[in-house]
Amino acid sequence: MRGGKPCAQIGLGCIYDVLNRFILESSINTVKFDEMRVAQEQLKGIKDTIETDIPILLLWIEVILRHQHF
Repeated sequence: MRGGKPCAQIGLGCIYDVLNRFILESSINTVKFDEMRVAQEQLKGIKDTIETDIPILLLWIEVILRHQHF
């Protein structure tokens, strides 16, 4: 609460590829969340994506090479 008024708060977590400049995985959490647990879940999600969705990664590479922004 700020000044007696309730305010919305969330906890954001993401894994960002700094070389290619895009978010690999993200999540929205409650304000108080276990960052390590969320990071482990996000890494698992990335691993699952790499194992099952190689065509999506190839599409991302193409988007990056063309310097397309969205």
